[in-house]
Amino acid sequence: MEKRFIVLIDFSVHAAGLLRYAHSWADKVGASLLLVHRVEAVPPVRTDEATRDVHATRLMLDAAERLEHLAHSLLPDFTSVSHKVVLDSLVTAVSALLSAPYDNLVFVGLKSSAALRKILIGSETLRLVNHTDGILVAIPHAVTHFSPSRVFVAVSTEFALNTDAFERALDFLGEGIEAITFFYLSGPDEASDAVIRLLNTLAAEYSHKYPVHTAIYHGEHRNEQIKLVINNQIEEILIVQRGSRMLTDKLFRTFTINELVHEGKTPLMVLPFNPVID
Repeated sequence: MEKRFIVLIDFSVHAAGLLRYAHSWADKVGASLLLVHRVEAVPPVRTDEATRDVHATRLMLDAAERLEHLAHSLLPDFTSVSHKVVLDSLVTAVSALLSAPYDNLVFVGLKSSAALRKILIGSETLRLVNHTDGILVAIPHAVTHFSPSRVFVAVSTEFALNTDAFERALDFLGEGIEAITFFYLSGPDEASDAVIRLLNTLAAEYSHKYPVHTAIYHGEHRNEQIKLVINNQIEEILIVQRGSRMLTDKLFRTFTINELVHEGKTPLMVLPFNPVID
């Protein structure tokens, strides 16, 4: 199936870096690019329906021209790129695009403001994570070139790893993977036997193709432990899954993902939800 990267462009100062990163990745795996921008067509007050339609059309045409200009100014002429301007919410628009017969990745850029760091990775990104079924890639604003060699995967004893989505993610990452680390974030008094079995099972499943490591980060000092491994100047990518501790644990909501993704410049892949383990 043809690979397609859906790149959500908001025309902020970070849009150029996001597009460069997506193109760098697409060039390595033979994916096409689809640039998507959502127009907020707020019409002048007290206007009739026809006037509102004209206003929305004008905004959409202007956005389409800006998308074309952005692509032309940043990408080589031979790049396979198209664009789409939507009026619907991004959740609605992205869900419709994901239903098309492509192998899709959805790219979003992460702004660097302190306010966004306090609310994890941004409200729009969280809506996409929670209400769409594709693989989402969130890119810190300063990262502009795709070259990951080490993959870190947060696992959970409550939610099975979505192996179909994970293997699709590995396929998208291509042949440059040098190591995969499956890791678990353990509570202070949490039993480890089930965790060890889970990590060993995953290691056995993937060690025939990749060098695989496992790790458990324990208790109150797990923030410091994980930062000694991830965020160490080696090209890395962090993979989490809807329903995993990395996305639901209150402590990591306010600290770990933000520290790793925003300050550590670590790209983040979010896999779609998998059912609860029986």
